[in-house]
Amino acid sequence: MKEWAGVNPENGEGLWYKNETGDETTNNYNEAAKRYVGTASPKFEGSFSSNLSFMGIDFSVLLTTSLGRKIYGNHLRYDENTTGFDAITTQWVYDNRWQKPGDNAKVPVMDAVGSQSGVSSASTRYLMSGNYLKIKSISVGYNLPKSVLEPLHMQSLRIFANFENLYTFHAKDYRGFDPSSVGANGSAWWNYPQARSFILGLNIGF
Repeated sequence: MKEWAGVNPENGEGLWYKNETGDETTNNYNEAAKRYVGTASPKFEGSFSSNLSFMGIDFSVLLTTSLGRKIYGNHLRYDENTTGFDAITTQWVYDNRWQKPGDNAKVPVMDAVGSQSGVSSASTRYLMSGNYLKIKSISVGYNLPKSVLEPLHMQSLRIFANFENLYTFHAKDYRGFDPSSVGANGSAWWNYPQARSFILGLNIGF
């Protein structure tokens, strides 16, 4: 993949690294060389779970994580397009775009006539860290004591709340819904996040 070198602070044009190694840059996408820039396979995946109980209260949590993976945002070539009359502007593009000489911008200048070379073409401009830590599930419950249940002719009564896919902490440069919902090939296409759910309930035993 061709490696994005950033935005020229003087004119807002996109830059790529010209050779397979080194720091020479070019504003002509076709002159840039391809480089190895990472893998879609994580270097580490894991989970952590814990179950605690005290005085009739029980608590459990499951965390999942993935580290060392790269995700390519195919959708960003459209969502963050800055060239032509059909250019799409997201809030991230608006906040990080080049506006005047000297700007240390992440996004090239908005170009209505589409004269810039390869700004929306495949490059590491759309390559992001796939690192995340997800709160996969949390469960909290309370078992009423026997002294309360006996007059009600119950053996057990547990009040509980379950939370699934509560929150995902991801890398600052990730621009998408949820890195954990991206497939094994590491290519993101407006991937819908894993559904979040909240359940309240009672378990009663007679």
